Amino acid sequence: MGNYITKTDIIEQLAEESLMQLTDDEGIGSVNDVRVDAAIEDSEGEVDGYLSVRYACPISPTPKIIKKCAVDIAIYNLYARRDTANEEREKRYKNAVRFLENASKGVVTLGADAPIREDSARVSIESADRLWTRKDLDNY
Repeated sequence: MGNYITKTDIIEQLAEESLMQLTDDEGIGSVNDVRVDAAIEDSEGEVDGYLSVRYACPISPTPKIIKKCAVDIAIYNLYARRDTANEEREKRYKNAVRFLENASKGVVTLGADAPIREDSARVSIESADRLWTRKDLDNY
């Protein structure tokens, strides 16, 4: 956990008061770090789930776009706990997922430093020698 983002990264996008409201189920009046950590872990798992098809995960150093995606997914997951994800949060989540899907397919790149899995870019085709040539088929 914490390969791509931290609680501080979430607070930069979401006010600490909002974060408290999303995680303080017990009404203590403070942010529940266990729930924030769980949202981060789930988010990073989702990111790796898409990217591990093409890249060696976790990706280090973390590209800014991956950090952005992980934060958007984590915040969406926190809102989803309360079933209060607004349209903007849902849109950001869907955009993050779309980017990750495209990255896993090679439509977009994470940058030159992203470690591509050795087995993800290789194609190997083997076949037996040719049994019939055009010349052989002319006799039919």
